Amino acid sequence: MKPTSGAYIIGLDHLRALAAFMVLFWHAIRYFEPFSYVPAFWPASAFEEGWLGVTLFIVITGFVFTTLTSNREIHYFHFLQNRFLRIFPLLFVVMIFGYNSGKLDPNAMVLFGSLLGAGTVFGTWTLIIEWQFYISYPFLQKNLTSTTLKMTILKCLSFCLFFLILRVCYSIEYGKIQHLSYWTIFGQADAFLFGIIAGNVYLRVRNVRRAVVFPAAAACLLATVVVGSYAFHRMNVFGGFYGDPNPSNAPIWIIWPTISAIIFSIIVCSYCLVTQNFKGYIARSLAYLGTISYSTYMLHFIVIFSVQNTWMKYAAYSFSENPFVTGTLVILLVQYPVVLLVSALSYHFIEQPFLRRRVPYLRPSAG
Repeated sequence: MKPTSGAYIIGLDHLRALAAFMVLFWHAIRYFEPFSYVPAFWPASAFEEGWLGVTLFIVITGFVFTTLTSNREIHYFHFLQNRFLRIFPLLFVVMIFGYNSGKLDPNAMVLFGSLLGAGTVFGTWTLIIEWQFYISYPFLQKNLTSTTLKMTILKCLSFCLFFLILRVCYSIEYGKIQHLSYWTIFGQADAFLFGIIAGNVYLRVRNVRRAVVFPAAAACLLATVVVGSYAFHRMNVFGGFYGDPNPSNAPIWIIWPTISAIIFSIIVCSYCLVTQNFKGYIARSLAYLGTISYSTYMLHFIVIFSVQNTWMKYAAYSFSENPFVTGTLVILLVQYPVVLLVSALSYHFIEQPFLRRRVPYLRPSAG
């Protein structure tokens, strides 16, 4: 079910699917190669270090909220009600599964409600950060959005500076800055804020004559993908997520949330501009993968382990002497298709019945 308000942007579903696949790949490839492995083909580092997909998810969240609520007032409790209906039904199923599998403390539901992240399982820590953004966005919308794009960008950058200073202080006082930068809102806030910037840029550029905006956006997208992929590769060479020691206090983790947020926000904005008129079968099929991406993200933790164990027991075929190549092919040909099947069933039987109960939460701006 697509949003009932605002214009549907097909490119966002493509990018949601990409983000979910990056995270899935990050977890699945660990069966085949050590954390220290760095692909010789440097663009592959964006997937080998697929934890970056979390940042892409959060940039998309900021972008979506901005494009949907532009020049509109938000009914706060209806907004939160819709977000609850979006994430909680499947979250409840996953947490019940976690409890019965012995991976979850019985008090996890209460602890999740504290928004502190205690007792979460199967990657649900990211939903806590997302929920913190849900709570704050209606207020941020009023304070960060200005009548001019320049002022909006300046306000968002100033707020990013606030979080950057906090990360510097934390690094000096406590060390292990990687924990704060990746696992908490104090690092991931940059992604959300740059998503807001990207959304505002998109709204002001999308109606420019296509003969002008398409080549400019395509060139920007290509350049950012190349530069971003190389930056992700250098991060991988530097040690990636599981460097030594872990968590790390390397200064790169102070500015990494900002670097990755800038890269992904440019990719999101330019890709949505390039694909805004795409309506063909391939574009719609890829968009469906984004539609079910929440289930893909939540359920792949459970599914890929069982699929991998079954594969190793009955097949264990090695496609290449390079474990990364073998792992990539197993993920693409075996694990990912099974996860997509489970995700489609989850979306239609768990998510959709609750999504149909969402209510309008936007009204015309008083201004």
